[in-house]
Amino acid sequence: MAVCNYSIPAGDCTLSTCCLRQATLHYLPNLGANAAYLAIFAILFILQVILAVKYRTWKFSIPMLCGVFLEIVGYAARLWMRSKIFSLNPFILYLITLTIAPAFMAASIYQSLGLVVTKRDPLISRIKPRNYTLIFVSLDVVCLILQAVGGALAAEGVRKDSRKLHTGTDIMVGGLALQVASLALFIVLSLDYAIRYWKKHYAGTRVVRTLDDSFSEEDRHASPMQNFIFGLGLATLTIFIRCVFRVAELQAGFGGPLANDQVLFMIFEGPMIIVAAAALTLYHPGRCLGAQPKAITTQTPEQKPTRNVSVETTEYNKPLGSRVLGSAFG
Repeated sequence: MAVCNYSIPAGDCTLSTCCLRQATLHYLPNLGANAAYLAIFAILFILQVILAVKYRTWKFSIPMLCGVFLEIVGYAARLWMRSKIFSLNPFILYLITLTIAPAFMAASIYQSLGLVVTKRDPLISRIKPRNYTLIFVSLDVVCLILQAVGGALAAEGVRKDSRKLHTGTDIMVGGLALQVASLALFIVLSLDYAIRYWKKHYAGTRVVRTLDDSFSEEDRHASPMQNFIFGLGLATLTIFIRCVFRVAELQAGFGGPLANDQVLFMIFEGPMIIVAAAALTLYHPGRCLGAQPKAITTQTPEQKPTRNVSVETTEYNKPLGSRVLGSAFG
């Protein structure tokens, strides 16, 4: 490895003439790990395309596909950096794509909570189901713009303008911090709805198994909704962890120790988003809900309430699947 030679412009440096401290990153991206992440995201992208076409879940799938595609581009750029570590172009491409990609995936998650609330019990939600999408997707768009603009300014100012570098970094960190706050609020509202649902439909009731046909039909379809909720929760948690890491990483700027720690990056960036994308693929709304739309309605035509039955008795004899689905939030 060459010694540092600051008399050579960074754009003219090579690994034989300059040290890595003069590069856009202070390390060479690992070939095997980055190639593996790229391959995994490519597979997930193909699966998401297949699921989108099969179930026609375009509102969910379009932002999801955008996010996964940006991850592919980002890790391709990191591989490109191995031969162009002193060049700005692959650095800018990697920085912007991997920074904004999770915001697209978050948009798909935000839309899904409204769907769950609509299917379970919209009356107990503190806000209207459609407003979950309106509020959080709007915040997500602001986060996306801040991160993209900040990333572009910061990348451009790496060598040319230190003021632009600091300004861009601050804007990007602001966008990431807003995303953390948005996700935290989303988690709080989700848990609040889960608790309210559990108290209304599940707490204090006796679970009585019956052998009637309506119970058996609903209970058989309890698992898809539970899986969908689990997938949303796991994806939200991992994206939240990743965003917290990125805020901490960039607090000291691109020259800071966290921003140049490859091991931490490869733990808290790639794997977190891989888990999120995999969860939203395995527990895709089309697979979990689209094939059996009647299984997630609160009352099918065959399940008519019986007259002259007390509220308490009706609650006790409500099909088990309906109450178990509510507990899946908790």
